[in-house]
Amino acid sequence: PHVDHELVPWQRYFEAWRNRDKFFYVMSGRGCWLNCTFCCWTKLLWHNMVRQRSVADVASEFQEIYDHYGECEIWDDHDCFETGWGKTFAERLIRMGYDHEEILWAFQTHSNMIHNIDDLKLMKKSGLHIVKLGVESGNQNTLNNVRKGVKIQQHEKAIALLKEADIVVHANLMVGWPYETKKEAYRTIEWIKKLAPNQAQFSLIIPYPFTELYDEAKSNGWLLVGETDWDSYDASQPMLRMEGMTPEEIVQLYRDSWSKFYFNAKYVWKHLKTVKNWQDVKQLYRGYKSIRFGHMKAIKS
Repeated sequence: PHVDHELVPWQRYFEAWRNRDKFFYVMSGRGCWLNCTFCCWTKLLWHNMVRQRSVADVASEFQEIYDHYGECEIWDDHDCFETGWGKTFAERLIRMGYDHEEILWAFQTHSNMIHNIDDLKLMKKSGLHIVKLGVESGNQNTLNNVRKGVKIQQHEKAIALLKEADIVVHANLMVGWPYETKKEAYRTIEWIKKLAPNQAQFSLIIPYPFTELYDEAKSNGWLLVGETDWDSYDASQPMLRMEGMTPEEIVQLYRDSWSKFYFNAKYVWKHLKTVKNWQDVKQLYRGYKSIRFGHMKAIKS
């Protein structure tokens, strides 16, 4: 059976970028075939395998949610959404009569999955609203070191295609790579600003146990905390050394990544121009609070 969303208070669980108050999570699949050195999920949970549900089954779950709750927003939490599957899924939703008026939906994937503008436009027609991309860094050397399996140019192309299809782009990046200098780290911020995705999220790197990054950090003396000081593995402080930077400077790098991306005149003006109604105002204010008093305050000085 599909998930019963009444078993937990679903109203408490949503993404800060949501566009509708009725927000639900589904998983059209689980797992990822990539071997990123920092990812614990593929090692501990999925063993680098992907299990994909059928288009018909996921579409019926969407229908159940809509029939019960009405106009809503759905986040597909598949680890690595496959856009070929997504095209077939979008065709199914359209045949069922759904579009962005009934259901907004979103997913996360890797940039090398984004390559066909016609498929993206079809998914947009079916209600696709946001795509999250695992970008991680704007330095190719870092991407190579963590075996991301993607080129900088693929990130740039994916963001451009999604914007062309009028889909909101959410880029996930990490801060505090031990392979980067201060100059290289700040270069990533300027690079992502230039690409101008609609949203960006910056996270401190956590070398989780059983990952290759954790083993590498132990071998190279990168850890700023005890190897088994598990209470420190909560994303509240820098955990890895960076060349020529103190922990305090890494904290500032983290805060600068948010402020330089979101609180610059060009970005602010661009989004103020999109305001059409009170709902837009509420969403922008919720986003501001999330960044200013949430993300930027979450790291210990």
